[in-house]
Amino acid sequence: MKKCMFCGNCIDGKCVAVDGATPDRCVDYFINTDKVRGRFPLILSIPPEKSNWVRGISFDFKDTPKSLYRFLFLWEPKNMDFSDMYKCSLVKIDLNGTGIVVLKLYKFELAAYLYVPPSELKPRPHYAIEVTTAIPATEDEEFIQGSKAIEELEIFGSLLEQTHVVYSGNDFEV
Repeated sequence: MKKCMFCGNCIDGKCVAVDGATPDRCVDYFINTDKVRGRFPLILSIPPEKSNWVRGISFDFKDTPKSLYRFLFLWEPKNMDFSDMYKCSLVKIDLNGTGIVVLKLYKFELAAYLYVPPSELKPRPHYAIEVTTAIPATEDEEFIQGSKAIEELEIFGSLLEQTHVVYSGNDFEV
């Protein structure tokens, strides 16, 4: 009895929120009702109370152009700087209060970096000198079991990896 990660109401393959739709179509309800921007709002800067958060995990997307276009379609950001597409930070997104995702371009490829409170990560030894890189999917930390930030990140990532119906009248999808 797995619930849908988008609406939270799909039970046994039937969506309660969308009149019995299958969970893969439930995402249309999630998107078309502006719940995406409400659940994952864009933020201009990291708030001071979250400045001690650490990078927990990062990943790149399978298809940068499609994922970037889906991001632009879903969030409609007002201002983005593409002046340096080799390596740059595009936007910061609040993951429902559990973490902050920073979308970046790394060597022209779209990547997401999740920042969380240190309490969300399993303890590990620290060294006097630590060298870090910005390469996606390297230096990932282990999260505590049942981390809400990981659940929210999976939902966010899936929004940029799957096809969305823009206008069903002519089968226009992104």
